[in-house]
Amino acid sequence: NASTYSGMGDCYMNLEDYNKALEVYQKALDIRMRVFGEHNLETSSNLWNIANVKVELKEYDIALEYYWKYIHIQIDIQGEEHADVASSYDDIAAVYTHKKEYLKAIEYQNIALRLYLTLNDDSEDDEDVGLMHERLGQIYSEMNEFSNALTHQETALRIYKGLNGEDDEDVAGVYNDIGTTYDSLKEYDKALAHYATAIRINITVNGKKDNVKVAEVEHNMAGGYCSQEKYGKSMKLFKSSLEVMIKEYGDDSEEVSDSYFGIGTVLLKQEEHSKALKMFNKCLTIRVEELGEDDDGV
Repeated sequence: NASTYSGMGDCYMNLEDYNKALEVYQKALDIRMRVFGEHNLETSSNLWNIANVKVELKEYDIALEYYWKYIHIQIDIQGEEHADVASSYDDIAAVYTHKKEYLKAIEYQNIALRLYLTLNDDSEDDEDVGLMHERLGQIYSEMNEFSNALTHQETALRIYKGLNGEDDEDVAGVYNDIGTTYDSLKEYDKALAHYATAIRINITVNGKKDNVKVAEVEHNMAGGYCSQEKYGKSMKLFKSSLEVMIKEYGDDSEEVSDSYFGIGTVLLKQEEHSKALKMFNKCLTIRVEELGEDDDGV
């Protein structure tokens, strides 16, 4: 029964019905606690499941409690130098990033990086090592420490390209990240070059232009053009991104709201205030519905 409840929880997670997921994961945990006790790998897996749900529900402190319970069991049973332990430190870093406690996020991301390096005999030629550098780049970017961000992003890019070649989604993702970093540094030509490479790779990998990965890059590129006051190019890309996001996620998604915000920003810069206000209202309606009144984006 515990395994069945866990499987149901996975289904509810994929359906984004987080309260139902929590309910059935808790049932699985209760059974395994009775049968195995807390000091058991099967039991710990449900602690990890519940932590993931709490992250989706933005209950970050509770998520951390469950992640720490999980990680202590993993260390006791499997030792610290284990992939599941490294992955858990990555999860903890992600929670602290959500909480905007960036120094703690960097601390635990570096622990995860160190463990993955140890597990790979100190070689950087590993997907997980590349991912840790990519994540560190994203954290430093959120801290506006763009030089550190670029160092980690370029390391991730080198690792991914070495392992998978140029035409790879992970490679495209890092090109996109580097583009946003150069945008923040106001080095727009470098940003556009990296965005263009990301788009080319995503089209090659996915076989079509109208896919979410391309739309995400177009959205970022549109923001760069807006910063350069190239409003025609910016608007064209925001609208192209919006069409794909609506097709993929529906009318009332966070991704769609971001597109409305981008279009509104361009219209505001062009002093088309009535049209801008209409876009911002669309954005606001979605964000309040999806994220609640207290979200920073609202």
